[in-house]
Amino acid sequence: FGTLDSPVLLRDQLQGLEASGEFLRHNVLMDRSDLYGHPASLLMNDMLTTTEHLWIARHDGKGAAVGPGIMTDKMKQPSGTTLQWSEGVDFTFDSSDGDNSGALKKVICHGGVLLKSEDSEITCKLLDIAFVKDGEGSSSPFLAVATGDVKATSNAQVLFADEAQLTFKQDAITAPRGDAMFGSSKADTLKATGDVQVVLNDGGRAFCNLLDGHISQDKATLTGNVLIAYERMLMNKGKSATLTLDRVSGKGRWEGAGQALFLEQVLDVISDDRIERPVIQTIDEQAT
Repeated sequence: FGTLDSPVLLRDQLQGLEASGEFLRHNVLMDRSDLYGHPASLLMNDMLTTTEHLWIARHDGKGAAVGPGIMTDKMKQPSGTTLQWSEGVDFTFDSSDGDNSGALKKVICHGGVLLKSEDSEITCKLLDIAFVKDGEGSSSPFLAVATGDVKATSNAQVLFADEAQLTFKQDAITAPRGDAMFGSSKADTLKATGDVQVVLNDGGRAFCNLLDGHISQDKATLTGNVLIAYERMLMNKGKSATLTLDRVSGKGRWEGAGQALFLEQVLDVISDDRIERPVIQTIDEQAT
């Protein structure tokens, strides 16, 4: 038993973790510890997790944060990446006695998820992050999958999708400040599916079924029922079109059949939220 001023402190040298809170319960047979507090905190691999209830089952290599909470990179404060959730988190880690003991393998966040760094943020309903051991001995992400009302915002653009997969690569030397997430990884590729919408720098909005982006090259390819909407113009008829956007050159190229319509009524394409895909009926189509 402890208090806010004098909390219970748990140190596990084998797993490389430290936890503190107001009440600790340990099940010897299951080798499971439950920690409660306002908040309870867990420090593992330089990542600090705070919530009201944390549990760790060392033998099984599993744990969870119950209820709303936040995870931050303790070594990169006040900058760095912050992960928040409203319902809970499940995580797994290596429970062996080898060099990887205690290393994070997976973190799954549920409900109202916010992943925020210096120059970008992602909101979604569920976020699944898989980790690997990097050259510095820390756990670094190599794949993050966001699902459910995904919104990804950066200095360059805003993206909406039903699902987004973000891959990472190790780049401890050349990664610019703010690109690293929980270690020496930096974002490499992005794949988005399901009613994908991209808010363009010039005030337009592009719609497609699939987006493949190469973050290091600042390029994105949109395929499947492509549509580009501006306040006074609509480019559509691109059910099999491919749109390539190059942020460095500031240019885009449409491959395949299509048409451009100049509109009398203004379209609202600058909303901060996902919008309905515009449907415009021409005079010729009305006649048929």
